Amino acid sequence: MIISMYAGGRSAREIAGHVLDLYGVDISADLISVVTGAVLEEVAAW
Repeated sequence: MIISMYAGGRSAREIAGHVLDLYGVDISADLISVVTGAVLEEVAAW
């Protein structure tokens, strides 16, 4: 879900807020950046 929202143009802060609203899980914008960065590296390598 994080990757989908990121690909849709949402900011890390918007994604963190959405995850909090949907699941009640408070994650930081920094964690979102780490997740999306790791996936983008894999996509680039692929």
